[in-house]
Amino acid sequence: MQLSTVKIPCMDSIMVKNFRCFGEEQTVRLAPLTLLVGENSTGKTSFLALIRALSYVAYGDMLPNFRQEPYDLGSFDEIVHNPSRKRSVGNSFEAGFTQNLGRGDTQSENGGQEKSVRFRATFANRLGIPHPVRRQLDNGSDWIEYSHPTDDATGSIEIGVGDRVIATEIEENIHGFEQHLLPLSLATHLAVRHSHEDEHEEGIELEETLRRFLFDEFNHLRASGPPFGSAPIRSRPSRTYDPTDVARDPEGDYVPTFLARSSMAGGEKWEDLQGRIVDFGRKSGLFDDFRVDRLGDSEGSPFQVHVRKAGKRRKGPHRNLVDMGYGISQVLPILTEVLRDDGPETFLLQQPEVHLHPSAQAELGTLFCSVAATGKQLIIETHSDNLIDRVRMDVRDSATGLTSDDVSILYFERDNSSVKIHSLLISERGEVLHAPPGYRQFFMDEVNRSVGLSVPLTS
Repeated sequence: MQLSTVKIPCMDSIMVKNFRCFGEEQTVRLAPLTLLVGENSTGKTSFLALIRALSYVAYGDMLPNFRQEPYDLGSFDEIVHNPSRKRSVGNSFEAGFTQNLGRGDTQSENGGQEKSVRFRATFANRLGIPHPVRRQLDNGSDWIEYSHPTDDATGSIEIGVGDRVIATEIEENIHGFEQHLLPLSLATHLAVRHSHEDEHEEGIELEETLRRFLFDEFNHLRASGPPFGSAPIRSRPSRTYDPTDVARDPEGDYVPTFLARSSMAGGEKWEDLQGRIVDFGRKSGLFDDFRVDRLGDSEGSPFQVHVRKAGKRRKGPHRNLVDMGYGISQVLPILTEVLRDDGPETFLLQQPEVHLHPSAQAELGTLFCSVAATGKQLIIETHSDNLIDRVRMDVRDSATGLTSDDVSILYFERDNSSVKIHSLLISERGEVLHAPPGYRQFFMDEVNRSVGLSVPLTS
């Protein structure tokens, strides 16, 4: 079953400095499919939380909540890098990203070269909460920097267009800064007007240039919405469900109701989603059919989710989801999120392989390759070498259309009081490139132990 192939821009890299276990500034590569690997407590979950926070600050003009589920990073003092664990901690941390915008007009000056924007934010302590006190945005020729100290009611903005630079102060009380950030677009409008009160035509010309920068090249990326973050452990299955809210949640509590309503609506959209889920179930060996059975005729009636697992010679009966093992109920929210057409464009997934047997973990690798090949971005924290090996093999075999350039492996390695993130590549032959000794050791220790066993395993 084919997935749609609408390409959207995605984050190309993440910069982090003085954040959690990351001390010195480092920038790592992201791709349509990025796999985060490493030992426990090396900052992988914090890294996912940071990506979501940056999305809110850059695209949503909102204060990021570093305690929002499924990532609870604590207060500012627990978030800023503090290697000595003493009371005196750093006073700020920084993070940012680059995002590709695709190719410009082939007749323009850039000759159709790839274009990108760069965003960077500095966070300081405000009442125990990380507060973005500086935001910078540039596209290589034009740039904007908006600063707002935590103890000052007046913000300042600098704008550069080519070799022209303007600077002004902006009173913050126009936009309720306690709840929202002043949007860069509004700040730009005010700064241009304040700086060119006597040069109206020049002000309009400058504002139009910046409007193209903010809206044509950057603001349109807001349409995809914030990333979806999944919890490492999804909701427990129930024998009978009562309809609930269908708002997304990290644990997937909403998924049974979403599937029930979709089933009741029927039509091509439901058949397509059900077909995609069943296709994965068959290829992974988990199930070969699933359905939603209502215990009444109304939309508010309770319902049950039934799954069928075929035997080697004949099809078995449909059984209640709660009787089919924990793995199916744990993977169903992940499948629903990444396969539904109206989902977000970026997914932050924690350990999607939980409770799955090795071949099902591997099949997840193929699924993620297929989804990433459509233009969505998946950033996945995983401990499954089965999943990673399948991704490498699918790249080697050109099985899904995902190329070696479309995959990034980030290996998190502890170095004394900090963590170093290694950006690894996959070759066209599926080999992992630029891996430090620690990465190979991380995956080979248990393999070597298994190969070295001299006594056969017995039941």
